[in-house]
Amino acid sequence: MKKSNKILLGLASIAMIATPLIGCSNNGGGNVDDGKIHIVFGHTFGDKVETALNKFITQFTQKVKAQEDVDVVVELHYLGAYTDVYTKVNTYFTDGTCPTMTIAYPDTVADFIKSFGTQYVVNFDKYMNDPELAFGTDRYLGDTEGKDDIIASYLEEGQKFVVDGTYSLPFMKSSEIMLYNLDYVTEVMKIYNPTAVETGKVEETIASFSWDQLIDFASVAYAHRGDIEECAPEKAALKHPIFYDSDSNLFITQMFQEGFEYSSIQGGKGHIDFDDGPDGENYLGAKQLLEEYLNWHNLDLFTTKGAEGTYASNSFKNQECIFTIGSSGGSGYTFPQAGEFTVGMCKVPARNDKPYYISQGPSVCFIRNPHFSDAKNDLTHKYAWKFLKYLMSTNVNTSLCITGSEGYAPVRTSCYSTEAYIDFMDQDDDYARAAKVLTDEINGHFISSAVFTGSATLRTQVGAAVTGLLSDKIADVATALNTAINNAKIDMES
Repeated sequence: MKKSNKILLGLASIAMIATPLIGCSNNGGGNVDDGKIHIVFGHTFGDKVETALNKFITQFTQKVKAQEDVDVVVELHYLGAYTDVYTKVNTYFTDGTCPTMTIAYPDTVADFIKSFGTQYVVNFDKYMNDPELAFGTDRYLGDTEGKDDIIASYLEEGQKFVVDGTYSLPFMKSSEIMLYNLDYVTEVMKIYNPTAVETGKVEETIASFSWDQLIDFASVAYAHRGDIEECAPEKAALKHPIFYDSDSNLFITQMFQEGFEYSSIQGGKGHIDFDDGPDGENYLGAKQLLEEYLNWHNLDLFTTKGAEGTYASNSFKNQECIFTIGSSGGSGYTFPQAGEFTVGMCKVPARNDKPYYISQGPSVCFIRNPHFSDAKNDLTHKYAWKFLKYLMSTNVNTSLCITGSEGYAPVRTSCYSTEAYIDFMDQDDDYARAAKVLTDEINGHFISSAVFTGSATLRTQVGAAVTGLLSDKIADVATALNTAINNAKIDMES
């Protein structure tokens, strides 16, 4: 993804300084003695979100200057993918150039807490419980709603650490949804369930599918792939009907849906719940899932990003798959050129009649710079907090999600009743359709696993187990599962 160059916004032009900070100008993550408050925002966004953020940065700095006569500079710095955040921030923390605030998954924040300690990873409770700084106190910034207006499951996600407190806050959220080639699906449905086609209920039928029904449908589609030439151009015949973008999310989500235990916090430490012995219920459940994935892949019904080495977007647009399952936040990359084929959208079919889904999307944490004085850290983060409240305010968060996002949903209940969001949802725009799946079909049925030192590694390792099996890099299911458990334990116990 192409990233824009570093953008420096403030009330006055700032001279460029040669000393690098995360590939940019200011030394020390805002360590500039110019009388201004410098906030460095480390992020993982594409150009569309960056553009929207730049507009709101300008508005924020102008409002603070007009109301408080304080000069604030907010500087955006691209850190790479979510998987790059920990490594880069850890390096910048050591050399004193760490961002003031950064996008990070809660798993990554847990690793920050382990590496830096809670004296440097900020507990947001200090602000949310302060009567002068809490949500709803800076009305000139549109900060009019309290903490209770934040969607509860999103807020709780940042409170599931081994230490008490709130160490991350939601910024924009997403979940996995299923996009499908409606033209191809309709042709297959003529064989699978002709009545659904005759009554005009193809989309309704797909939306009602269980996971088992999806697999059955994929079997029919693959068996008859040669009979549906008009929906499979010569350049790209059907390879796998189902393409799942996240090997990790596949495993974790379906563990929850089947009622098997994945992880927890026990005795103040992380615990792998499916490490309950070779005859344990959870271990056997995990093993069963892996065996099914391998079987479906061997039948050419199903594949994943890990197995293919790439996201599903190109495969979907080339009609090499019929169904693609991935984050609503990246749905825009999957939409084909206008007129190529019709795209349907719905929630991901669930296992065992338990429609629980992974909560995704960017969260924010604050990190104190060990090279700054307490006074400077306190002042910098006071205005970083005001900036975060501004971004989370009803109108700004709504605007970010309908004009700046690529399929994200707002984090406040009040956003959904704004005129702007209602108008957005009334459109037949693809992004609006993706948002409707989140709000109308998933409707808050989110899961979030325990967050502890090593939980990010556990997530990566269970994904690697799926990838290894499907790509023939791991010989058998037991080896894949045991390797994941043992590798995660090394990090958890270090």
